[in-house]
Amino acid sequence: MADDEVCLGDTIHLTGAATAIPWGTPPPPTGLGAAIPNGQGVPYTSVISVDTADPGQTLSSLDGLLAVCVSMEHSYMGDLVIGVTCPNGQNVYFHQQGGAGTFIGDALDGETDPPTFGVCWDYCWDPTATNGTWSENAGTSPLPAGSYESVQPMSQLVGCPLNGFWTLSIMDLFGIDDGFLCEWSISFAESVLPEQGGFLPVLQSFEWTGPGIIANGSDSTMATAIADEVGDLQYTFTVTDDFGCAYDTALTISVAPLPVVTLTTPDAIDVDGGPFTFNEGTPAGGWYVIDGVETATVDPIIYAVGHSIVVIYFYTDPQTGCTGSATANVLVEQITALDLVDAGASLRVAPNPATDQCQLSFNATGDAQIPLVRCTWPNYTHMEGAAIFAVLDLNGLAAGNYQFTVGTSIGVENCRLTIE
Repeated sequence: MADDEVCLGDTIHLTGAATAIPWGTPPPPTGLGAAIPNGQGVPYTSVISVDTADPGQTLSSLDGLLAVCVSMEHSYMGDLVIGVTCPNGQNVYFHQQGGAGTFIGDALDGETDPPTFGVCWDYCWDPTATNGTWSENAGTSPLPAGSYESVQPMSQLVGCPLNGFWTLSIMDLFGIDDGFLCEWSISFAESVLPEQGGFLPVLQSFEWTGPGIIANGSDSTMATAIADEVGDLQYTFTVTDDFGCAYDTALTISVAPLPVVTLTTPDAIDVDGGPFTFNEGTPAGGWYVIDGVETATVDPIIYAVGHSIVVIYFYTDPQTGCTGSATANVLVEQITALDLVDAGASLRVAPNPATDQCQLSFNATGDAQIPLVRCTWPNYTHMEGAAIFAVLDLNGLAAGNYQFTVGTSIGVENCRLTIE
């Protein structure tokens, strides 16, 4: 149908399929089950009403009877007497005690109050079976599921009316062990039942419904949706046939969030400053794309002054497989150097290399005062009127070479700093 796990913002492609099922002869009727009364000598009975035959039709031969089947469990085969009575009172016993302590189905040994049910297995009495009765197969416990011969001839049911109430009886003659009937059924050959007719429904319309669907034809098995929210999204595929009957199935898609990604860059880099490496994307472990090329390093000399470099940092969450990104624009500039000689001062970046903190200072002569106008370092403290006019915070930045600019009232200086 579709992948059951996607990321926020993904496109979900939904494809459904449906096959018309021919309608024909209904399945054989079944009777409900219950706990079998234990050791009371009173039969438990369950009734099936048959109404699929012609009025007055009888079972003329055993060719018309396929099987009588039970789904049951009991912890002592030798306790049981099992038989069926047809609508006019004719009856046959399929099992009359025998088999001693052989289990029927996956029964629990012993008796509990209230009864504790085991696991029912399926058994049939078939007029064509040749493998013996239950008691003749009691050497294996539990008795294997399957078809067996009846202890009395099933021909005793020939002449029974097909329509009417058919009654299964199970009597437990001894205490201690107990059991349970899950259900039972009686099956007749199609040859003895009137023609039921049949038809094949025509599937006329198909539709997907659910959050974020952006394309869906009313007669299409396919749809497209956008995973626009985090969590479990449910989509339903509905098919309608030419009788107006609708059928549907549901699909749940789990949408995972994108990782939170950040990217810190300078506002500008010097066209003549040499290769520059971007390394401040978080979380670590992602990759960079610069102007459509997967790389973290760019030499601004290849660009014209004024070009805006598009830098994208991508990161994939290893837990969800979802990828997030952050984008920045960095301007290529022709940076004018500070006229420090005429100003009677020199710019100092120290220590360099540095680990957690670095200071910017002017070594000015005389009364020279050069106020700071701007600094492109991402995190710094401005010290107004002091010889050390800025303290750069290096915490959280990866080791490597960094380029930044310092602007004052007399110009701009391109600076480099190495973080160890």
